[in-house]
Amino acid sequence: MKAYIGIEDVYAMEIVDAYGSPALKVEVFAEGGYAGSAAVSTRTLKSRGETNERESEYTAGGCAGKINGAVCDNLAGMNIIDQTKIDRKLNEPEVSGGLGSNIILALSAACAKAAAAAVGLETYRYLGGAGSVKLPLPMMNVISGGADEKSPLNYEKIMMIPVGSSSFSEGVRNCAAVCDRLKADLADKGYSVLAAPDGSFAPNMKNEREAFDYVCRAITRCGFRLTEDFCLAVDCGAENAWRHARSFEEENMYYFPKQNRMADADRLISDLVSYCGKYPIISAENVVSYSDERGLAAAYDKLGSRIQLAGFKTDLSSSFDDYNSVIVSPYRIGTVTDILDFSAKAVRSGFKTVFSSDGDALDETFIADLAVAANSGQIKIGALSGGGNAAKYNRLLEIEKG
Repeated sequence: MKAYIGIEDVYAMEIVDAYGSPALKVEVFAEGGYAGSAAVSTRTLKSRGETNERESEYTAGGCAGKINGAVCDNLAGMNIIDQTKIDRKLNEPEVSGGLGSNIILALSAACAKAAAAAVGLETYRYLGGAGSVKLPLPMMNVISGGADEKSPLNYEKIMMIPVGSSSFSEGVRNCAAVCDRLKADLADKGYSVLAAPDGSFAPNMKNEREAFDYVCRAITRCGFRLTEDFCLAVDCGAENAWRHARSFEEENMYYFPKQNRMADADRLISDLVSYCGKYPIISAENVVSYSDERGLAAAYDKLGSRIQLAGFKTDLSSSFDDYNSVIVSPYRIGTVTDILDFSAKAVRSGFKTVFSSDGDALDETFIADLAVAANSGQIKIGALSGGGNAAKYNRLLEIEKG
């Protein structure tokens, strides 16, 4: 194998995602005719390090222009099989300053794919080595609520996890069976079965308890056992409620506009504790706001020894005492090297990891290779249908087949 294969060209173009919103595709070409491409949504373009507040200075078209100019000039001639050096270059402000972490990931991922092709390896094997053999357990969204849906549900996602499946492919098949059963049950009761943007259902249910009942009933009607074969996970959506309360100048409170209800962290935690006592919930995120220090500590005190409490982080330099699991969002972190280093550090620190696609609506499958390369035990990419979810599930099925 050659020790040096030079980058010849880098090209970016504006595309659209499944929502019809702007997205970006990056292609990298190396000597010998090797190439790699990656795409990311730019619906939420953010500058690096400002993932929640400040918008990027570039539109999708502006990002493409910068990549085709300054970024291409800086990467041209670099060794495509030296990922660490490429990623170090991409982290230099004078090279990619103003580009969001999602755009930087597209550049890094395209280079990794081109390098994998050049050395004749699958991308996950190129990145993770011979030890990349673990397929993640899917956390599949089935019912959606929260701020983005018309459903009265405050929880943003109710997910199922096929914990009893002997393989990834069996887990996907079992999830598909439950989804079909749930769709029929909802239709029989007159609920809408139109899919939410991510492919899940968004029925006009009274409350979370009814939603849990429907999902659990669908699981058992398919012949599966609760706890042994399937468990549940939830995204409680507290961050939006926290922001709503702040708009009313309420401190340390949560406002749910669908119910015109104000609640404190203790109430939210109590609700989840009650649900965990009745339903096989083994994972939760966004139970309270990331800004609610007292609420975070209380949630961990009540639930940390019972279930997986997952939290977003883009680095592990600060305290992480209020969670026992880390949600790895590649689009918020940046380069491939940074993502793999971050995941490895989380595991060494005693955390479980959940790779999350953040609901992107593209057929880009790189997160599947990343999760396997990192030997992550869990992945969250939405429902089986909707956006580009099916492509990601199919990529994991391909990896499993070998």
